[in-house]
Amino acid sequence: MVNFAAISWERLAAELAERAVRARPEDGATRVRMAVDGAPGAGGAELAERVAGELL
Repeated sequence: MVNFAAISWERLAAELAERAVRARPEDGATRVRMAVDGAPGAGGAELAERVAGELL
């Protein structure tokens, strides 16, 4: 489990926003699926935890 107190919410939000902008569906789906480290379809909470872990 990631200690979210060790990272600012502003930094986490900025990184999530950047990844959302860069995310593109590969199969023509209408919903963008965000991926971190090649993990397809990471949900919001899972993505936040992975990104925070990378930023620490």
